[in-house]
Amino acid sequence: MFSFVYRFLFERKKINGNPAYAPRLVSLALQKIIGVPYVRLRIHLVPKKNGLNRSPIGIFVELALSMNLLRKYILHAGILPDQTETVRIRIMLLNQFNFITLFIMFGGMLNLFMLKDFHSIPVLLGGMAILLWGIWLNLRARSDASATCLLISTNLLIFYYGSYFGAGSGIYFFYFPAALCIAYLFDFMKQRLYFVCHFIFLLLQIATLLLFNFRPFYGPGFSASNIEQIFAFDLFICVLLILYFIYLVTKTNDKRQKELLRYIEDRRLAEEATKASLREKETLLAEVHHRVKNNLAVISGLLNLQMHSVTNDYTRDVLLDCKSRVASMALVHEKLYRSHSLAEIDLHSYLPDLINEIRNAFLDSGERIKVEITVPHIFMTVSEAIPCGLILNELITNSFKHAFADQINPEIKISISREGQDLEIRVSDNGAGMPVELKPEKAETLGLILIQSLVDQLGGKYAFKNQNGTQFSLNFTSSNSHIYN
Repeated sequence: MFSFVYRFLFERKKINGNPAYAPRLVSLALQKIIGVPYVRLRIHLVPKKNGLNRSPIGIFVELALSMNLLRKYILHAGILPDQTETVRIRIMLLNQFNFITLFIMFGGMLNLFMLKDFHSIPVLLGGMAILLWGIWLNLRARSDASATCLLISTNLLIFYYGSYFGAGSGIYFFYFPAALCIAYLFDFMKQRLYFVCHFIFLLLQIATLLLFNFRPFYGPGFSASNIEQIFAFDLFICVLLILYFIYLVTKTNDKRQKELLRYIEDRRLAEEATKASLREKETLLAEVHHRVKNNLAVISGLLNLQMHSVTNDYTRDVLLDCKSRVASMALVHEKLYRSHSLAEIDLHSYLPDLINEIRNAFLDSGERIKVEITVPHIFMTVSEAIPCGLILNELITNSFKHAFADQINPEIKISISREGQDLEIRVSDNGAGMPVELKPEKAETLGLILIQSLVDQLGGKYAFKNQNGTQFSLNFTSSNSHIYN
């Protein structure tokens, strides 16, 4: 047996008429079968005067180096740049299992040679051919098919040799590493069909061999010493495989933990960068609102100066209305500037300040008017808050100016309610009411024209009604506002 192995490894062969050694033949065969690039299996030759002397140690070292090169190539087979880290880890596990299984098959072949059992070697070569085909499929990015070839070849070989040598040989030890392979290679949540089918196939083989003692393949009679030798070999290999699985679990978990920590750190850095960018934008937006408010305050101051310099009452009233409108818009930007949210304002805090601005514009006459506000904490965006503020400013200013000429207890009621996405604004007073002949939709006064234009901007509907004074209602859909309880 040992002379055969020595002749296979060390005797010179011929390739195309040129002398070569068996390792080079193996390399070329691997290159033809699975596409492995030529692995250099050089033989250390020590020159002598009378010819060439082969060094066994050099041959062993070169073989070990060549096997390491082959292992590295198989481990990286099927790895593509666009794959996720989880897919890469799974494919590398599959490649490691393929290499270990190939190595164990080669060791089993040497064991069969030592037992001088040449009848079952073709079956082992067939299993190796299926395994090499699986490696070729993995090179073509067919990892599921490659894993199936690996498990089918190993399970069939375990079943065959378990039946061939009998239960006393310990071949069934290999079912435990095979079950671990299934658990490692297939994700039960994503590849449930593969997982269940391979486990059922494995359990059927175990039941056939051990429970029912069904042996369709009988080998020639082996002595007790041969069975003990096979048992010791199988037990030793299985222990090595289990230790290898323990090492693999530790290494894989460590790699996944490092990847998870790296992912968490990247997310943390990205979140910090996003928060810093958000803070910068909030600062810039607050500065914008602040500058707009200041500019509107400058305009309001200019109107106030102009109002005190004119002597015509009509002109003074027009300037007062303009100042009030500018103040209502400036108040919106001031609320945004001072609020935590730079995109929304709270109408519950906005309306009292707006009332105070209007009351201050009318001096003593405004102090006697009672204003009742029923508004929850409704938060509204700028695009809706400014039109609503201008509408309320026009209505309240009009009530302050015209409604309470002869009223002893003047009162204005303001309420805002929200149901779903529908918002309703109601303003009423107990004053003299609107003139009967006045049609708001056909009026040509600037205030009513402005209200109609702003209502159209909100996409709503409004109505005026004389009932113990003037009552105004506005309904529109507000998808951006919300109530904070």
